[in-house]
Amino acid sequence: MKRGFLNSSKAKKRPVGSPPRETIYHRLPIGKQNVEVPAGYDAKTHFIERDPRLGTGVGGMTITTVPFVDFEGYPGEPRCECLFHAGSKEVLMNLPGFPQPMQQPPTTTFRLSDTPGKGVGLFATRALKTGDLVFSDRPLLLCATGIPTDVPEFFTQEQVAQQSLRDLEKMVGYCVQRMDAETKEAYMALKNSHLEDGSGPLVGILRTNGIGLEGLRPGVTDPTQFYSAVCKNLSRFNHSCSPNMARRWDMLSFSYQVFAVRDIAPGEELTYQYIPLEIPTAYRQELLKPYDFTCACLSCTDPESDARRANLNKSGGPSVFHWLFNPPQADAWLFSEIRRQLKLVGEEKMEATFRYFELLNAGFEACIAMGDAIPSRRSSTKILWDCRGLSTRILCPYRLD
Repeated sequence: MKRGFLNSSKAKKRPVGSPPRETIYHRLPIGKQNVEVPAGYDAKTHFIERDPRLGTGVGGMTITTVPFVDFEGYPGEPRCECLFHAGSKEVLMNLPGFPQPMQQPPTTTFRLSDTPGKGVGLFATRALKTGDLVFSDRPLLLCATGIPTDVPEFFTQEQVAQQSLRDLEKMVGYCVQRMDAETKEAYMALKNSHLEDGSGPLVGILRTNGIGLEGLRPGVTDPTQFYSAVCKNLSRFNHSCSPNMARRWDMLSFSYQVFAVRDIAPGEELTYQYIPLEIPTAYRQELLKPYDFTCACLSCTDPESDARRANLNKSGGPSVFHWLFNPPQADAWLFSEIRRQLKLVGEEKMEATFRYFELLNAGFEACIAMGDAIPSRRSSTKILWDCRGLSTRILCPYRLD
């Protein structure tokens, strides 16, 4: 028997008993598939009911609900159904202060509305400023991106992938059955773009709307280190290559926090990036194919956009270190270069990228090096506020007027 994990084409050997069996990671199929699994084959799934206060069983998958406790004074806090690998639940159980209620803005910031050619989208109901918290969203479902499945040795790689999709559909089905009526309705209302690749309806929704999440499998470096989160509102964002939203994961509240990366007018659509933004238009369109749409944002339709983004990327960013140790280089050069690149960021509306943070941070460090206290303080304030939504481990998510 072969044990398969979905996700990657690379193969590794890992001892799981005697004799050892090979663990193979398979990429999920995309596009129309005509692969049949031999009739009569069905993998057996065994469940053991456990006290929800306990951790995961050794070597098994665990279905659990997060948060584990009720919040006093916070009625209606949503729950997330989770399909965890062994050890992930313990990460949360051992986290000091976990769980915390979600943070929300004082007034409603968005509405759901139909948008031509895009289905449903999110639109601002009031003016939003750079750095504003737009909403927090706890996932409806947090699911392992691959589960172990035993298949006969004679299965082809394509058949293994199809059987793994079947097994994953079954496991996601158990999670969906545990949802309350409102949560289940929200999950089933999301788009499914995987109709012909062997994905069942529940896994199709997962693959279309899932957001990659790490940090729940410490020490794991293979593709199963990632989970996929499906959210009620965050998963409704339409893509733009010049998005006005950024999100970060808050482990204590087990939720995504979504922030505005620039000022937004009432009625403006709220958008997010599905793919990296720094690559050329043709590459971005290729990466968007699994989502079953062609991006027609301003960057994709402007023939000069690729040149601007290439200029921004090839420059590598102004080096404060190089400037400090190169006395002939004038002080004005560094600030001129920072302003030039910030202008490109603004033209391409790439405030959601890490490059924007790097440029602000370079200005902050340069002000410190020159002993300019007031500009330094302004720069740090701008970074802390403008870049609130960036997922970065750098301590100073920091302002450059």
